[in-house]
Order: sequence, then C-alpha cells, then structure tokens
Amino acid sequence: MEKSKIIRVNRAFAEMLGIRQEEIVGRPFLDIIAPDYHAMIADLSHARYSKPFEVVVLKKDGSYLVVEAVQKTMRLAGKSARVFIMRNISSHKWVEQALQESEASIRSLYKITSTQPFNLSLKENVL
Repeated sequence: MEKSKIIRVNRAFAEMLGIRQEEIVGRPFLDIIAPDYHAMIADLSHARYSKPFEVVVLKKDGSYLVVEAVQKTMRLAGKSARVFIMRNISSHKWVEQALQESEASIRSLYKITSTQPFNLSLKENVL
C-alpha cells in the first residue's frame, strides 16, 4: 500500500477533498488517508476485504472527512489495480454522535431525578 499511487480520480471526489483532479493523480494513495488509518488500509488491502468500511481521509486544507469506502481489484490497462469507492458520511457521523450525547444526557438526568422508586395505581389514582 505504501507505494500505491492514485492513477485516476473523479471530479466529485477531488472536490470533496478540496483539490483539483490533476493535483491528486500520481500522489501516493496514503497521502489522502489519515495516518491513524494507514495500517488498517494496508491490512484490508492485503486481505482483499470487499465489504464497506469507515476510514478518515484528509482534505487539502488539513481537515478530515469520515468516508465509507469499498475496495475492489480490477484490471486497468492490463494491470491489476485496487479501486476504492468512497462516500462522505461525515454528516451522518456527526448526527450519530449528537444522538449518543443526547441519549447520555437524558440517561444522566433520569438517574438524578428518579432516585425514589414509585408505584402507580390507576385504580386508586395514587402515585
């Protein structure tokens, strides 16, 4: 994976990274992958893993995007090539995190406010 170069990239992906297509073609593939994910990408590539997985990519401005990626081996110009399809899921991850934080807050509030057990009887209108 260390020596793998980007040989083609579509306009939408280049725009997602904030870079022109010509600027990214020829660069090492790992240049666009966050350093914490280099080993994972190498492991998945060697294992020929073909299911979707999450990875963090670097934008030109240094910020990060969370993407869902799928990889596949194909023949391009008579040579074996690894093709990655990536979809930005950063907003989904943000919503997921916000939901988890909200749930944690509600659970904490419930623990604080519900320290006394109670019984509810509809027949006797007693709480």
